[in-house]
Amino acid sequence: MARLNNRPTNGLIPTTGEAFPNGVLLDLIRDEETKEIGLLAWDKGETRIGGQLEYAGKTYVPAAVDPTVLSALQLPTRSSPSGTTTSDLFCSIYTELARLTGLPDPILAQVICFIFTTWLVDRLPIAPFLWIVAPESADGEALLQLLALFCRRSLLLTADSIAGLWTLPMNLRPTLLLDAAELTAPMQKFLHASNHKGIYFARRGQTLNFCCAKAVSSLESLRDPGLANLALQVTLPPNRPQRSVLTQEESQKIAERYQADLLWYRLRNYGQIRILDSDLEGLPAAKQSLARSFVACILDNEKLRSVVLPLLCEQDREGEVELSSGLEAVILRALLSCCHEGDRSTLRVAELAEITNAMLRRRGERVQISPETVGWKLRSLRLRTESVANGGKGLWMLNDVRGRIHRLALEYRVPSDPQGAQQGCPFCPPVVAAKSTGGEGDDDSELLCVL
Repeated sequence: MARLNNRPTNGLIPTTGEAFPNGVLLDLIRDEETKEIGLLAWDKGETRIGGQLEYAGKTYVPAAVDPTVLSALQLPTRSSPSGTTTSDLFCSIYTELARLTGLPDPILAQVICFIFTTWLVDRLPIAPFLWIVAPESADGEALLQLLALFCRRSLLLTADSIAGLWTLPMNLRPTLLLDAAELTAPMQKFLHASNHKGIYFARRGQTLNFCCAKAVSSLESLRDPGLANLALQVTLPPNRPQRSVLTQEESQKIAERYQADLLWYRLRNYGQIRILDSDLEGLPAAKQSLARSFVACILDNEKLRSVVLPLLCEQDREGEVELSSGLEAVILRALLSCCHEGDRSTLRVAELAEITNAMLRRRGERVQISPETVGWKLRSLRLRTESVANGGKGLWMLNDVRGRIHRLALEYRVPSDPQGAQQGCPFCPPVVAAKSTGGEGDDDSELLCVL
């Protein structure tokens, strides 16, 4: 990259990137030698690089970025006009990640899809969101460190202090890579806030948009249905063979190559993104938007797209099984049963814990949960407990509470209670015949055949 020619910025227009109507694009870039931030202009395959660039009589300069953020931010040093196809680039990244991680094909395919979407996030209806379930022996942090080398404008952060995330310069549209042991309430709030474009939040006299791509590594699965429908969730296999740790020089070499290739991919395909409007049978509406976004970024190779989409659908089916078998689902099943006790007006938390534990014992589970745990789970489900007639905390079983319990049961894929249907419960959904999800034992090696 040429040395940047920095000049005084008085009267100039700060930017983190521009897309002009005639197809000209501006993007941020970093000088290989000085590490200073500059701009790259792309116009029909031709590129120019500088500390400031003129377009239509206006002069643009890189927006000011805090030095500590800038030092942690991954930026390309050039674009690589290699002319490679989507399949070539996908295959190259697949080979690199397979060598470095040893992950199975389906997980690699989904992770690579996420990488591609980060480079075109501003062209997608929802922000790409990858949730990585990483048992302690699986080392999810190592995968995040690798993702930082490939994703656009990646920032690798710990999620211990969520308050700090609200202060990040989101005008950069970074890809946040977060290492979080568990999904706390503040984390849940931030993740909800950062999924959709065009939604602004008022903070300290400003309106802010937090929409950005993000990958989160956690010990536990996503249990919030709202977030689960907006996320691509992968589970790392435990006790994988440990790969050698990359040196700083090796990491830098990988980042320089693929940041350049993927920047060129973004520039070349920015105007070609088309979101499919066909119905993706079997997926919830929110998950359909996610799948369309992921598939839209796999350009000029229909066969590769046709292999990737079933992997996304299979991931959703696995997520449904986890959602319906978790503790929240068991508690909701107990709540449904109580809803259909016609003369019940209240339900104490301690009583709900007893019913839930009885259900767990019938499932062969050894764990027994306390009323305190049930209380916290009710809070996470947004079911508010109050003082009830027989002492202690509990729920008043009014119609609005019963209705909410039924809606939550649907979200968590809890089967309907037959007793409710027999009683003509107004909140129970109509019974529909189960649809076959197709044959089992799909051949994962099809991905390798395409590549």
